[in-house]
Amino acid sequence: MRSLRIAFVAEGARDLQVIPVLIERLIAVAQPAPALRLSIDRQRWNTRRPFNAALVEVVTQAAFQSDLLVCHVDADAGDDQRVRQYKIDPGITQVTTACPQTLPIVWAVPVHAIEAWLLTDPEHFAEAIGATRRHVPMFPRHPDRIHRHEAKALFDRTIVDLLAKTQRQRRRLRPDLFAELVARESALPQLRRLPAFQSFEGDLMRTLVALGCHFTNLSEEVA
Repeated sequence: MRSLRIAFVAEGARDLQVIPVLIERLIAVAQPAPALRLSIDRQRWNTRRPFNAALVEVVTQAAFQSDLLVCHVDADAGDDQRVRQYKIDPGITQVTTACPQTLPIVWAVPVHAIEAWLLTDPEHFAEAIGATRRHVPMFPRHPDRIHRHEAKALFDRTIVDLLAKTQRQRRRLRPDLFAELVARESALPQLRRLPAFQSFEGDLMRTLVALGCHFTNLSEEVA
């Protein structure tokens, strides 16, 4: 069994919950051979520093401890071009200049936010949080096209509407506690309808192959 250690850095608490689960699922469904002993070290961006400096800080540390770094940033727009042009690309340039030792980096860039990835599969959403099948929520067919604040609000509101039976429960329910459950149950074919998720999966799996990992069930889009 081979060890694979991934460093993961994200913007928010919900991102820290969701994306590592999806990484685990993508690797598992691709059927690594031999099996991988996977560990994912999670941390948040140091927002007290400029992004380029924070990225250099993360890369410098991860290069000594990990095989791969996965970085999350939200696109906050209808596609990821602007965040790549004005944030990711300059950050990579800074890393190339400042870091004597580096490691492969995969970028997870949800459009508009991670909640878009949690709103793709209403049936499994309901099952994951313990709601009955007759209470399957209605989600937009293209959740990545709604504004990030709408996606976050829809996720939170759906949790409360499906589970809370009293006003007191509505006040006390914490939707964050259900994000990881939904990420574990959402069907991968539904997630793969989202271009941002397709890009993330492709980059992740191709990078793992380049690192010498072998898989017996890579999806055709990645292989």
